[in-house]
Amino acid sequence: MNGKTGRKAVAVVLSALIVMTSVVSAFAATGPESATAPDDGWMSIEAGESHWYTFRDEGDNNQINVEMDVVGSAGFAVYTPAEVAVWQNGGELDSIGIGTSNDSLSADLFWAGNFNQSGDYYVVVSQGSSGSSDYQLRISGADVWFPVPAAEMTANTPAMESESVADSSSTAASTDPNSLLPSAEAVVSFDYDGKAGQILVSLDSDPDSAITFSVWTPSQWQLRSQGQDVDPIGRGSANDYVAGDLSWSGNFVESGTYYLILTNGSSQNATYTLAISGDGVSQ
Repeated sequence: MNGKTGRKAVAVVLSALIVMTSVVSAFAATGPESATAPDDGWMSIEAGESHWYTFRDEGDNNQINVEMDVVGSAGFAVYTPAEVAVWQNGGELDSIGIGTSNDSLSADLFWAGNFNQSGDYYVVVSQGSSGSSDYQLRISGADVWFPVPAAEMTANTPAMESESVADSSSTAASTDPNSLLPSAEAVVSFDYDGKAGQILVSLDSDPDSAITFSVWTPSQWQLRSQGQDVDPIGRGSANDYVAGDLSWSGNFVESGTYYLILTNGSSQNATYTLAISGDGVSQ
């Protein structure tokens, strides 16, 4: 037995013990509309099944790593938003990459890549026409975060609330409608407890899509206030499953005051409604 074979044999034995002693999640997303972040524990997948996972990347060309430990024959593929959209419209589902073995890494299957367009990307774990597998999936990267599943957004999105921008530090507690002049910006803030509860921000503007928004953490806002060149943690994007023109979702482990910058990029005055909700959000 060579060193490589011995290492893999030990890995399989240890993985089997983990599967027997850990709680396997009962939920597995079966399509893009219910795709979620990978579970911390091990998952089981049966013959013919596919489990969908999603992550958000801001398109800054930072490397993304997808790793999977597996007991069995399951594999995974990575899909861009455009590839999934083609498939949803009746076309073929073509992946941008698949998990492969790498002798220099501890994971059984690995994929690495980067993107220059922001969006919700997908990882699909599949089992062939026979057998079953247990697996543990990990997705990581400098700009990677995990949005609320689209199906969950649809069920939990509250009615849109009008938001005021009477001054440059308006908070989410205000409910008076207002407008933005062409090329004007407004700042909206909300407090967050930093306990990793999901946050959902949704914005609707008139004219449609006239107003965009960006999301800033407390530390990013401080650096920006000092005149430093810093990018936001996220930006609102179109999502067919959420009410409004643009939405953003995510969570943080840093408590404090978070900020939204709303910008009217159109050539005319625009009005908007804004909703900010989630566990740990206060107004």
